Amino acid sequence: MKIKVRNNYGYERDLETVFKVRLDFLFWVFTALLVLIVLRLLKVQVFDHNYYSSLSNAQYYTKVTLFAKRGLIFDREGRILVTNLVETQIGADPFYLKKVGADINKVSEELAKIFGGEKEYYFEKLRDTSKRFVWLVKNATPEEVSKFDAFVSALREPKEKKIYKGIVKVEKFKRYYPYSKLASHVLGVTNTDGKALMGVELEFDKILRGKDGFMKLTRDARGVMKASIEVERVEPVDGYNLKLSIDVGVQTIIENELERAVKEFEAESGVVIVVDPWTGDILGLANYPNFDPNNYWLFDVENFKNRALLDAFEPGSTFKVIAASLLLEKDPNKLYSKINVDGGKSIIRGVKVVDFKPNDVLSFADVLKYSSNIGMAKLGLELDKVEFYKHIRNFGFGAYTGINLPAESRGEVKTPDKWTPATKIYMSFGYELRATALQIAMAYASIANGGVLVQPRIVKEILDSEGKVVKSFPVVRVRRVISERVAKILTEILEKVVDEGTGTQAKVEGLRVAGKTGTAQIYEFGFYSKARYRASFVGFFPAEKPKFVCFVMLESPKKNYAGGIVAAPVFKRIAEQLIKLSPIETEPQELKIVKNESEVFSSDENAIMIRVGDGKMPDLRGLALRSALSKISSLDLKVNIIGSGVVIDQVPAPGTRVKAGMKCVLYCRDDSKISLNER
Repeated sequence: MKIKVRNNYGYERDLETVFKVRLDFLFWVFTALLVLIVLRLLKVQVFDHNYYSSLSNAQYYTKVTLFAKRGLIFDREGRILVTNLVETQIGADPFYLKKVGADINKVSEELAKIFGGEKEYYFEKLRDTSKRFVWLVKNATPEEVSKFDAFVSALREPKEKKIYKGIVKVEKFKRYYPYSKLASHVLGVTNTDGKALMGVELEFDKILRGKDGFMKLTRDARGVMKASIEVERVEPVDGYNLKLSIDVGVQTIIENELERAVKEFEAESGVVIVVDPWTGDILGLANYPNFDPNNYWLFDVENFKNRALLDAFEPGSTFKVIAASLLLEKDPNKLYSKINVDGGKSIIRGVKVVDFKPNDVLSFADVLKYSSNIGMAKLGLELDKVEFYKHIRNFGFGAYTGINLPAESRGEVKTPDKWTPATKIYMSFGYELRATALQIAMAYASIANGGVLVQPRIVKEILDSEGKVVKSFPVVRVRRVISERVAKILTEILEKVVDEGTGTQAKVEGLRVAGKTGTAQIYEFGFYSKARYRASFVGFFPAEKPKFVCFVMLESPKKNYAGGIVAAPVFKRIAEQLIKLSPIETEPQELKIVKNESEVFSSDENAIMIRVGDGKMPDLRGLALRSALSKISSLDLKVNIIGSGVVIDQVPAPGTRVKAGMKCVLYCRDDSKISLNER
């Protein structure tokens, strides 16, 4: 018989049915709870295993970092520019000392003798054997550490050696720059946590920093750190060392002279770069104001700017050689042209162009010699804008130089489709484009080395801790930008700039110097300022066999603004000291070299007279100079030689009919300086 029940609403239901419904409900509730528990366990044990495992380790284990020693940085001669100061911390494992039967009183006494302090201090620390690790000395001196190492090394009893394994050394390193501010923008800096912030330190951070090790520490129930000699310990791997191209002697000279000049002319800032034109090695790179990496936080953020790489500006007249070189490449006879410079003021295609010094008619060489904007603008109009643009880019403008330093600017060169009718005029004398100091220095290096653009090199080698070379950075010849003939002509013209033109204050007694002045108005707030200028000078020496290229620039000097007055004297003082630091080797010339190609057809003073008869001009290219002279010994010519060694070009050209008394020019190069592309 079924039992029926009546609910509050008067409905009758079977008691068995009610019980079954409620039982089913409870079943599904418990089933759902079980599924949730299983899913939760699955998530914890499988999907989040790594997370909870690391959390567990964090609760029971802590890693004490064993810091890697950051690599040293040397100059090109092996002098240490950056090193490390060691901060050593001393700790101990009291539990371990008890386990090996150490006499705590005796150990405390020895530690007090070595590290100073009272014996009782060490005794109180070491007797608490519930702890597995305690710090004893936070910053031990190098003398104390050496004394401790010597003490441990002198131990003879195995038990004593075992006891002192319970005394742990943990080293931390602090970066130290022994030359203070010297080359600070090149070297860079690391912060108090060892993080690289700028310069070579940042660019080669992965190489220098090495790999930290660790010592695994456990925690007891009270959260106290403790360690055992037996627990996992991974030793640090020290970083590699770097050898730079920088020379301490060169760097010292240029920094001293730059600071002197900035203060003397009350300039806002300044830059000096010294380069080896054959290898691209940066021998010195200075910015002022600078900073001391040992306490960099005391200096204004503006002091950290490496203006030599970061600031891109309109170079002004130092850029005139770029247009001049293309004109000479296209037409060698352009050297003998005359240009009307309109008395120093001219309107060229609607553009007002003014010269600093008025002249009427100038030769091609004199346009550079007296830095005529009008002459250069008129010559520049003859250039095809696409060819001109490609030539500028070939010299490296508008592109990164590839130097191994961070935050380099590539400057700006507008593509021809964005040129206005006035762009070519302005570009001819260094406006409407932006370049860095380093790009200008490397462009002049290409003239000095015979026409090849070389990549600047700041790091020469990576070395291991034993001084073995891990990696070398080779000399990189990027491309040939001008012929050796044009490079020689430009060198002769640039010598005249220093001897007779705007750069006379860069002249050094007894030294042939080639260079160019630059005075550029600063563009700001949409206009060219009439009060703020960049004064610059860039040159190389000795002109006959260049060893140094030097670029000098002062930003907005107040006492004067002309490059020939402000920057040229700085160049001179630097050059005078560099030749004392690294004397120039002079070689006797077999034949006298004419000083300027423009004199070849106007002066007989330097000509070698060879008189025999008439005939055709043979091809002398590729012959040694002596062989070439022998080959034309049957002709009646006045021969001028530019350079020495192997003939690379000639005037008149091969096959030209020559007559007695005609003038001949042989362009030569030194056999030891075979074209950079051919090496």
